[in-house]
Amino acid sequence: MRNIKILAIGTNEQIMETILRLINQNPMWQGDIALSSQTAGMMLNAPNYDLILLGSGSDESEIRLILKDRMLNIPVVLHYGGGSGLLLCEINQALKPSSI
Repeated sequence: MRNIKILAIGTNEQIMETILRLINQNPMWQGDIALSSQTAGMMLNAPNYDLILLGSGSDESEIRLILKDRMLNIPVVLHYGGGSGLLLCEINQALKPSSI
């Protein structure tokens, strides 16, 4: 089984580093972070992500427009806090076979 690639997008570098660490604690997940929509857009030029995680400061409409322009059908999860347990549940819910 291959790793699930997750792109987490948010503007607070410390928070995003924590989110990245939490994502990468799961041996089946591989995370990357982008600190701006522009960086995320460049990273999405190669369609190799299975899930987008939007954090604080991210622009949901801009990210969805990037996905639409590139004809990428990647689930988007909104995460604006609530702790690591909530984060992991949100990701697991989005990765259920009926969700992707």
